[in-house]
Amino acid sequence: MHRRIPLTLAASLWTFVAAAQPLPAPSAAASASGAPIPAPPSVSDPMLEPPSQPAKVVGSWREALAMVKARSVELQIALADIERTEQQGRQAFASLMPTLNGSMNASKQMVRTVPNSFTGDTDIQFLPPRANTYGAGLALSVPIIAPRAWYAQGTAEQARKVAQMSLREQRRVLAAAVANALVAVISSERVAELNRVGLRNSLERLVLTKRRAELGVANSLDVLRLEQDTNAARATILTGDENLRQARESLGLALGDPEAYGVPHDLNLDSFAKESAQACGKVNAVEERTDVLVARERVEQARRSHRDVELQFYPTVDLRSNYNLTLQPFFTVFGGSNGIPRQTVDTTNTLHSWTIAGVLSWNIFDGGIRYAQLRDTQIQVEQAEARVEQARRNASIEVKRTIRGVEVAEQARKIAEQSRTLAQETERLARVSFELGRGTSLELVDAARQLRQSEVQLALREFELVQSKIRALLALSNCDY
Repeated sequence: MHRRIPLTLAASLWTFVAAAQPLPAPSAAASASGAPIPAPPSVSDPMLEPPSQPAKVVGSWREALAMVKARSVELQIALADIERTEQQGRQAFASLMPTLNGSMNASKQMVRTVPNSFTGDTDIQFLPPRANTYGAGLALSVPIIAPRAWYAQGTAEQARKVAQMSLREQRRVLAAAVANALVAVISSERVAELNRVGLRNSLERLVLTKRRAELGVANSLDVLRLEQDTNAARATILTGDENLRQARESLGLALGDPEAYGVPHDLNLDSFAKESAQACGKVNAVEERTDVLVARERVEQARRSHRDVELQFYPTVDLRSNYNLTLQPFFTVFGGSNGIPRQTVDTTNTLHSWTIAGVLSWNIFDGGIRYAQLRDTQIQVEQAEARVEQARRNASIEVKRTIRGVEVAEQARKIAEQSRTLAQETERLARVSFELGRGTSLELVDAARQLRQSEVQLALREFELVQSKIRALLALSNCDY
């Protein structure tokens, strides 16, 4: 003999099932008959409000790269390094040019005397002092043989080449950072949205469970468990919102702005990946990556530094010419004998001097400084060669990991999708079982928690797939935006 469920209990069960389950699209028969469609209970909570949008929003990938190009401190430093190498090249060129130095002098005599040999007297005659000595000179130096200065020209050009390649590598690194920051903001916003959906579902289950408790179908333990589940959903929202705020701040830093940045909700990730491919050209091998090229060029730079020390052992030859003009005072004494009065007459002599000489300079011994510098630069060459191999290995492993990461991310997304489907079915069966009195509220809460986690995990796996594709693209790219 089957037990009959009271009418009030059956009605409450039907209300709970209809409200807790996702609403299917109304059938044609239901629409024609005008049968009412059950609606979930109305719930409200301050935490259901979505987080506020930041004041600044980046609309596209091209816009983000334009902001990075205009504001990035790293790019400014790299550009300044290029400018420095250009000025170093100008200094190297200047060392090959003639130099002309001028000098002038003026002196004042504080004491002037006429010696006895001029006057014939026993006393020395003191004359009034005056500034009466002037001089001027020009010194011209022309390098004739300067091997080290000649070699510095090529060294400066090599440094400029390294700085330009470093700029391209910095652009690639910044592009990857901006792409990751953009996807992180999108995924964080999606997670924050799913967290609020989970809280709404928890609140609806809590309202329905309280109604069941009022009807005597559920007990206070069931209500307590649903309240715990609701508090757990609120805690998840707090964590997700903070992660979203940090992701927006990280995006702002990647764009060169200390303010938080958001992204539009309708941003197409497929077009985002295509724009990334257009901004950074693909290379065919690891050897063509800018970081490997920079490491290889630094080896040549270290070798040139070693050769520069070797050239310090060579002599140099300069052509030097000096011209000097001196206005020198001269005095003449007249008289002082045979009754003729003694007179002193001041005159000024103009003296010219012009010399031309060839000067050979050769540092024969300096205490061993150059030998120590030779050994030091040789060690720097060995270190640079080791860094080339290190950069090549790191780039090779990075490329392999990023390519494999796309496959792993795709498989993880499929597994997360299957887990979400299973969690949905498990949660549905747990609700039905609980409504029929065969399951416990603990099973219902656990199934709801598993569903929330599976929804979040699926969203994260989808965005991780996009991130892995962008990483694989930028791992074999050189950016020239």
